[in-house]
Amino acid sequence: MSAAATIDDPFRRQVAAAVAHRDRLLPLVDSVAADMGTPHGARWRRVSAALGSGDADRALVAAAADPGAWLPLFPADRDRGDRLTRVLAEARQPLLRAGTRWSLLAYPLIVVGVATFVAFLLSVTVMPAFRRIFDDFGMRLPLVTRVVLAATDLLATGWLPVTVAGLALLAGWWLAVRWNPRGPTVTAAFTRALAGLVAAGVPADEAVMLAARGVGVAPRAGLVPPLSAAAGATLRLPPAGAGRVLEAIAACHADRSRGVDGAMAWFVGPVAVGVVGMIVALLTAALFAPLISLVTELS
Repeated sequence: MSAAATIDDPFRRQVAAAVAHRDRLLPLVDSVAADMGTPHGARWRRVSAALGSGDADRALVAAAADPGAWLPLFPADRDRGDRLTRVLAEARQPLLRAGTRWSLLAYPLIVVGVATFVAFLLSVTVMPAFRRIFDDFGMRLPLVTRVVLAATDLLATGWLPVTVAGLALLAGWWLAVRWNPRGPTVTAAFTRALAGLVAAGVPADEAVMLAARGVGVAPRAGLVPPLSAAAGATLRLPPAGAGRVLEAIAACHADRSRGVDGAMAWFVGPVAVGVVGMIVALLTAALFAPLISLVTELS
């Protein structure tokens, strides 16, 4: 018996049991991999390869790298008619997350992209003309004008890095908030995984640990599983009833996640518009302040 099967750890035991019952699980995993096609089926082909090897240690390494794909297979030693539903639900999650992510980011990304493009056009058309006017008159430029001219010179020569950096910061901020370990998105995924495990007959304490590992909030890392009060109370119900209630709780957390994401997306958009307005105001002040000074001196 391998070391992975003998260590007293729920995740290791479940992976070892899956390898032991691979003849029952492999057709299911292979069918899902074939249905998902390329490239999304690659995830399930990796699961199939690890299961088919018959090596519990190799399977444990693969499961630790992608625990979410293995949770629907637990417990492997029981016949569960809903196992296909659980695997397909997990297989569709990356597609749903990708579609939601881009739909929510579309508005702020478009605003930032258009603003950057307009600023770039100004920096290569309008600003050089004003710079020549200032140089011809030998004007002493105020600080705000010198700063704006330097910034537009930078934008004119390095607009691509500036744009990429701005979009990366926006996407990084959004993802950091969305995938916070205590955020509604992680709570929804945890509760959904917990529902499947509890309904399949996994003891509640082990189901909590397995679900936490599946969403990357393993207790051993010093993080507390995102177990809400409602989900904790539901664990005292019989497995079948607890699974249904937990699915409903997971749907509620998913609704919260969509609401938070929508609010974030539509908050970033107006903020970006406000920033564009401030930039326009700064450009106006920088361009007309020297002209006003010149007119005043001539008069």
